[in-house]
Formats: sequence, C-alpha cells, structure tokens
Amino acid sequence: MAAPAGIAVTGELQQRGRPNTRQCNDKTQPGLSIKLTRNGTLNIFFAVDVSEGIDETDYQNAKQAISALIRKIESFSVYPKYEVAFFSSKIQTVINILEFYTFNNPRQQNTLLAEFEKFNIESRYNIGEAPTDSVERIKSMVYMEQPQQRQEHLEMFVFGIGSSIYERNLKSLPVGMGGRSRYYRLNGLEELQQTFDEMIDESDVRSRCGLYQDYGDLHDSSEKRKRFPWVMYISNDVRTVSCLGSLVSPRFVLTAAHCFHYGNSSVRVEVTPDHLFGVKTVYIHPRYNISAKVNQGLKEFYDFDVALIELQEDAAITPSLRPICLPCTDETNTVLRQNFFCNQQGCSSNQRVDSDFDSRDFHINLFRVLDFLASILGKTGQTYAPLVFVD
Repeated sequence: MAAPAGIAVTGELQQRGRPNTRQCNDKTQPGLSIKLTRNGTLNIFFAVDVSEGIDETDYQNAKQAISALIRKIESFSVYPKYEVAFFSSKIQTVINILEFYTFNNPRQQNTLLAEFEKFNIESRYNIGEAPTDSVERIKSMVYMEQPQQRQEHLEMFVFGIGSSIYERNLKSLPVGMGGRSRYYRLNGLEELQQTFDEMIDESDVRSRCGLYQDYGDLHDSSEKRKRFPWVMYISNDVRTVSCLGSLVSPRFVLTAAHCFHYGNSSVRVEVTPDHLFGVKTVYIHPRYNISAKVNQGLKEFYDFDVALIELQEDAAITPSLRPICLPCTDETNTVLRQNFFCNQQGCSSNQRVDSDFDSRDFHINLFRVLDFLASILGKTGQTYAPLVFVD
C-alpha cells in the first residue's frame, strides 16, 4: 500500500485554468496553484499517513517529497511557515508552525527541516488518529471559529499515491472554494514531484537564477530544457551552430569570444529552432587575443575568452528558460542565502578551478573576468535591469 498525504495551504492561493496532467487509472484532476510572493504570507501544513499498511519505502518517499517541496519553495527566496504531522499512529508533530511565530527565539527553517529528515516513527498502527481528525485540527487553527469569514484563507490538497488507495476516504478531505477538485491520484514519487512543480505559481519570483528541474527524461527535449534552462545556441551566416552560451540575465547571454572568429555579423541566438532571439550587440573581452603568446610557442591562448551577447529584447523567464548564477552578484547571494563578499566565494582570480565530468559550471574561471562582466551587466541607466555586483 502506498502513502496518501495531504497539504493544507493558507495565504496566497490562486486558481489555474488548466487541468492537471497527472493520471492514474485514466483519472485526472483539475489543477490549482500555490502562488509564491516574496512579501506574502504563506502557511503550509503537511499531514502524512504512516499507518502500518504503508511500507517503509513509501514512508521514506513521502518524507523525501515533502523535503523536496520545501526546498523547491525556498529556492525562490520565499520562506513560508510549516507544520508537519503524521497520523494513523499516535499523532506526532515533527514541525510545529507555532515555532515560527516565537518572537524571542524563532526556529530556523533549515534546522527544522534537518530534524524532520532524521525523524522516524517509532510505533505505526492501523488504528489511531484518522485523516478527518487531522483535517479538522488544521481547519480549527486557520478558521479561528469564523469558518464562513475565513474560508478563502485555507486550501487543502490530498494526494493518493500508488495503486492501493482508499479513495472513498480521501476524496472527502480536500478543502477549498470554487468547486474545484483538490484530490490528486498519482502513480509514484516522481509524479508527485512533477505535480508540485505544476502547482507552484512562480510568476512573481521566477527571475531567480540557477533554478532547474532535477528529474525527467533527458531524451525528451522539453524535459532536458528544464534541466538546463540557461543553455542557448549561437549561430551566424558562416556556421550553422558555432557555440553554446548561457543566459545570465533576461537580456544577456555569456559565451566564448572565439565563437566570433568569423566576425559577429548576422549572429543568431536560439533556445529551440522555433524560438529565436535577435542580437543587438556583441561585447568581446578587450584582452582576448588568441595569438597573444605565439612568440612564446603557444599557438592558441584562451585567457579572457569570454563574450556577452545583448539580445534585442528581454527573454521571458519560464521553467524552460531562466538565467544561470554568476559569482559575486547580489542575486547569487540571495539564492545561496549568504552574504558573501566576492573574495569569500571560494575562488580568487589566480586560483585554478578544474571542472569534472558532472560539474554544471561554465568551465572557465569567471573571477578573472568579473570586471568585464560587471562593466556591462552591472551598468545602470540602460534599457535593461542591471545585475548588482558585490565587492
């Protein structure tokens, strides 16, 4: 038997007008979204069935899915308050939402998440607190004895995962306005993760750099784009596809200067053959010179082999097209939830940093060319939003 789980959300919620595509036994459910806003209020309650009939693998998968969703939301620099409780055993609250509201010494989210990931149920039964008890407990906390006035503050989603699900017991649990189904019947953990991704409305926070989907079939071109959403293809009239580049802001693509060995006229940038961008300007590092050390016996010299391509207009940021992070920027510090100075980011201009087969970096020491990048990407008073570089 696989694990049913429930999520209750209070705060910023929004209906989405398309169906959810997750299916099991030819059943589909309409999709809703959880809207993420940087300054909004969001409380999320998880209630997970851990009764004896649910095997250890599915129990651990449910924990993994909850951790993945929390980290996914956190990656947008949005920090809700959480509660996680297990039922069908003696009820055990692993993360208590009230701890986020303790003014004297509020618990840090990363500490709570670490405790949750290490937590194991000691006793599991087929009797104990029923799902309805958990639902009523959450409703009581949110409605505060004003159910009619506060209905819009609570949305409750229920996920039945696997083949042996008591649907009759679960379909009555979801809560929400608008008459839309909030019950999801899914095949497994990966479908749950995909459903979470589909439910998250990131329109107000999607400009965050470095975000990508870490699952899916890499043989599927659309799934591969979500795994590497910053990759751009660069071509011109001389060469069909000359180079790859990385989107580093909605307006700029970072690539290699040697891509323009044949000149920079008629340069095209594409995401897919049907998704092209016009090019306004190509900036090549002023110190790039492939022949700089020929007299020293070095035929080709690739120091400072970087260029920036300014697009004619901003790229629309989506899960399939978003920028990669650059070192020494305020945006990267925000994503890392750190306040690093540039010399604290683990690399100096004279250090050699080797890339291995699995690395996701640009395979060049960008710290050596930061002045060049900042002079263009950080320039103010332009028609594009500048990046903020830190010292």
